[in-house]
Amino acid sequence: MDCIPCILKQAVNLLSVCDSDKEIKKRAFSKIIKDLDKVDFSLSPAKNSDYIYKIVSEYTGIKDPFYDQKKLSNKQAMEAFPDLKKMVEDSDDKLLSSIKIAIAGNAIDLGINFSLKHKLKPEEILKEIEGLEFGINDYDSFKNELSRSKKVLYMADNAGEIVFDRVLIEEITKLGKEVILAVKSGPIINDANIEDTIDAGFGKDIEIVETGCSKIGMDLDCFSEVFKKIFKDSDLIICKGQAHFESFDNYHGPIFFLLKCKCSVIAEELKTEVSKIALYKSENFRHNDGK
Repeated sequence: MDCIPCILKQAVNLLSVCDSDKEIKKRAFSKIIKDLDKVDFSLSPAKNSDYIYKIVSEYTGIKDPFYDQKKLSNKQAMEAFPDLKKMVEDSDDKLLSSIKIAIAGNAIDLGINFSLKHKLKPEEILKEIEGLEFGINDYDSFKNELSRSKKVLYMADNAGEIVFDRVLIEEITKLGKEVILAVKSGPIINDANIEDTIDAGFGKDIEIVETGCSKIGMDLDCFSEVFKKIFKDSDLIICKGQAHFESFDNYHGPIFFLLKCKCSVIAEELKTEVSKIALYKSENFRHNDGK
């Protein structure tokens, strides 16, 4: 039941950014409320939220309602990028610092929590990062697994946040690892796609792939055959964001989750507190080589 208020909040936020007639929005919201009795609490919160975006798209005809916000998120994050890189260079542990920065992008969630009129300044971002506290920190295990890995799959979350991801990805490539960055194949909320990787300044040295999926979190069944192979062949998989944790927490594979805990349901599952950040090794961690 704890997911119902979140579903309704997402619906309100989504409809608020849609440039549609009020009557159309009203009908869409009424449909969402009507369908609440179909929510299956055995499914992840991510899967239970997918239908909101389907209904709103069908009623309004708008496929990417957060497009302008995503563009602004990328722009604001890129303005902070030089300072983020300097923060890493000045740190005693560059990898750990870049991990915290990457998770900070998820914590700030630039695309949804700030309006188009809000100007998020680099100094605000840096202050936010300094105040973040780990609730779960499996850093030693992460370093060990990264050291034995050659091919790292990095599953991105939001626009704006992807600039913070770039800081960590560049640090991992300095360690001689091949990094493949995965993004959604179509619009859903403010999740990153190919266009966002261009805005974030990723170069040709990073392979960027689409998952074949445009759902909240990830659904193994909707991956393209090409991406399924990449997923299964990766030595280490880094999943950004709470929706990925909701989608993959039972998957047996070499996964680490990087996220901010944003709701009580996930906090209880992770045995931590709301608002804490996590570098979390999956309880079902298993190398793709079976070792």
